[in-house]
Amino acid sequence: MRLIAPLVALSLVACKSDYDLTRAEDLIELAVTSPEYGEFLGDGPILVRGTISPPHAVVFVEGERVEHDNSGTFETELPLDYAYKIVDVEAEFYGARERVRVPVFDRHDPMDTFPGGLSARVTDAGLATVGDGLGPMIDGLGWQDMLLGIVPPIDTSLFSATPVGLTHAPSAIVIDGVPGGLDVGVALREVTILMDLSIAGAAPVPMELTYDEIRITLFAVPRVDADGMLFLELGEPAIELGEPTVTVDGASSLIMGFLLTAVSDGLGGLSGGLGGLLGGALGEIPLGGPYAFDFDLLGLPVGLRLSDAGGDPEGALLGLGLGLGEPAPTVFDVPYGSDLDPDTHAVIGLHEAPLHLAVTGGLLDMLDQDLELGGVFGDLIGNGIESIPGGDDAPEGDGWCLNISPQPAEVVRLQAGTAPLGVVYLPDVLIDVGRQQGSDCEPWLLASLAFELELEVERGTQIGLDLKITDGAVLDYKTTDDWDEAEVVEGLGGFIESSTGLLLGQFEFDLADLAGGLGGGGGLGGLGDSLPPLELSIRDSQPLLDDQGNHPEGLFAISLGLFGTSEP
Repeated sequence: MRLIAPLVALSLVACKSDYDLTRAEDLIELAVTSPEYGEFLGDGPILVRGTISPPHAVVFVEGERVEHDNSGTFETELPLDYAYKIVDVEAEFYGARERVRVPVFDRHDPMDTFPGGLSARVTDAGLATVGDGLGPMIDGLGWQDMLLGIVPPIDTSLFSATPVGLTHAPSAIVIDGVPGGLDVGVALREVTILMDLSIAGAAPVPMELTYDEIRITLFAVPRVDADGMLFLELGEPAIELGEPTVTVDGASSLIMGFLLTAVSDGLGGLSGGLGGLLGGALGEIPLGGPYAFDFDLLGLPVGLRLSDAGGDPEGALLGLGLGLGEPAPTVFDVPYGSDLDPDTHAVIGLHEAPLHLAVTGGLLDMLDQDLELGGVFGDLIGNGIESIPGGDDAPEGDGWCLNISPQPAEVVRLQAGTAPLGVVYLPDVLIDVGRQQGSDCEPWLLASLAFELELEVERGTQIGLDLKITDGAVLDYKTTDDWDEAEVVEGLGGFIESSTGLLLGQFEFDLADLAGGLGGGGGLGGLGDSLPPLELSIRDSQPLLDDQGNHPEGLFAISLGLFGTSEP
């Protein structure tokens, strides 16, 4: 027994000694199995689940202690009440800490909700501008000569009148959207038929037969053919002539009465004849094309194809197939109904997916920077870093090295209104700052910052970026000074915001590029110079509603001025 007791005591001392020689942080094994990195979680909640070893370690989720079972498994739930959340899990054991941060997003991946196209609507205000532009086009069809050709001479026992000419004011067109197409009203204004009047065989005198307005109404159906050409098919017109006014210098009231009666009888068939002529002349109006484009948007191949057109009580509709990295589809389902700003010319039903792919792709490539800076630029970085709590403890060196590395968790979300129009959420951007020691970079500060890049409307449809850093964590810091994580994140974030301003100022794209570059000026398709040059401007953004008043996820109605007459 005397021998056994010392051996037990020696074994206990050996176990204690071995335990002391093992680093406590090496004993912590923290694994977060839910949620997954960058996962889209709809409306939430966030199920946080994982394991911890050893079982005596303490687990904190978002700063709150969470109990675990004997196997080390822990589980809790968190609300998801913002565009993203960074789930912060920490484990502590004998003063050592292990930390895991997992960013997640609300709603769904934009690529999972993308309907494969865009919808576009020309509103009443836009149709009015288009109608004003089409008036001269109608006059250019030569209806004046056709009308003069079917006006019959008038011959009675008292007088005769022979048509010799025709004048008119500029015509106007009023277009209204209706189910299945468009109601088109053509107003031939101040139409005056010039005639030579001979009374009882006397020498001819001028006579004017004037209609204040000849109203032509017809139903029009937009049509897109297999080649992507856009046409406006016009139905049979209905003609309203109204009552004419007869003017003859020096004629008595008795003669005028006879003239009006004779004119009404003589021109009784004019309405039908004019309808037949215009029905043939206006049977179909070509509106240009083919509206099919393949272009590059910030490195993303985009295919766009006009594949459908129509109308409803809110305006004229255009369906655009949009292929992202592939040919444009020709069949898709994009809701049309929405609450539109009545002062805009057009509204595009835009989904977040094309912006998500285009902006994050080009932006991440630009933001990913690995810099070794000395001289003046190194001093600028040094001044910024050394102003952060604990930064004056940085070692001497030959310069500074700075690495900005966005991690693969990103999404673009459109917003209501235009301030901002959308936000690029990058919740995990690694900022690695070090001191240059010859050809080596000595680590100094490693942090993860949450970037929110607001898509700002600069002018027209040009979009720029404004950076805000809203969250972050210090992952490693070599300073021996006392420091507070929130203060370090705030200081580092302010430095990054100011230092990347010039870089982000170079990032700009045109939203009109998503519609094949319609913002470049010029006329519309086959309309020639009938319409003013296109000068697109973004006026508003609102969630797009379907016919049941629901908001399909990711779809927004972007209100546009088309012709430069509507100020945003």
